[in-house]
Amino acid sequence: MRLEHKVVFVHKGAIGDFLQTWPCLLALTRELGNREFFWAGKEAYTLWTSPLGIEDAPRMRRAVDRLYGAGSLPRELSDCQVIWFGLRTPPTDSEIPGLWFVPMLDQEGGAPPRRVCRANLRARGLALDQDWQGAWLEHFPPPPDAVRRRDRVLILPGGGHPAKCWPLENYLRIAKWLRGLGYTVVFLLGPAEIERGVAIRGFETVAPQDLGQLQDWIQSSGLVLGNDSGPLHLTGFCRVPGLALFGPSPAEQWGPPGIATLSGSAPCRPCTRMGVIHCRDPVCLTSISPERVAEELLKLLPAMKKPGARAAESP
Repeated sequence: MRLEHKVVFVHKGAIGDFLQTWPCLLALTRELGNREFFWAGKEAYTLWTSPLGIEDAPRMRRAVDRLYGAGSLPRELSDCQVIWFGLRTPPTDSEIPGLWFVPMLDQEGGAPPRRVCRANLRARGLALDQDWQGAWLEHFPPPPDAVRRRDRVLILPGGGHPAKCWPLENYLRIAKWLRGLGYTVVFLLGPAEIERGVAIRGFETVAPQDLGQLQDWIQSSGLVLGNDSGPLHLTGFCRVPGLALFGPSPAEQWGPPGIATLSGSAPCRPCTRMGVIHCRDPVCLTSISPERVAEELLKLLPAMKKPGARAAESP
């Protein structure tokens, strides 16, 4: 199998999807270590690609954008091997030498994307046997205990799709219950929530300006609670305890590594395995009661419990 000396990696999807590819990026840079590596995906993800020795390449990023519907590699990429990760649809229908599209979903849509990525690359003759979780902690070590707020619960009420978001009033009920137990509760809002004008009254609210700040907030907290979303994947990568709430998507496929999950129930669930959600009334998610969430949280909270906190009551 011949590979060009210059390897260009591309991923243009959401945070959670990108993180599913990170183990493969790690393995590829180690297995193909005698090559130059460049990043032409979303610029924000250089936080996690640069430590792997992958150089950010704005010029190549502009050239990659011209691959949509193209019949050949742009001139700027003519001496490169482009490895493009995506859920299911390649940027072009043409078979282009020097372009590998690595799908993240299998035909049945049942296996976790990170496993599908690895299987597709192994089919090209790559071994990809690396301890990615240990490597992540080496590159992004947790903060010292003096910085870690183990009594702080970080709540992320947002998500990539409205049908994946548990009702905000339920999160507020859980937040009040946690505060009654003696924990500090902080709500973290993403760009979508800020744009919609989501306002949290009675609790501290933060809005990270970039992915570095998001990671800092997660790493310095004792527990993270949120929806099926990219930041919960980041929580799992950082080995911070967390609980992710699932509705239309199956947790066995999309669940973050190392994170507890809680799924609702409905005869129509799951209604998506391929990353596309059309549901307008996610009863599978709204059927999850605050009491069920509190029950699951109690399994994760004892190690954090503050001295003198009173016994748990129903939220």
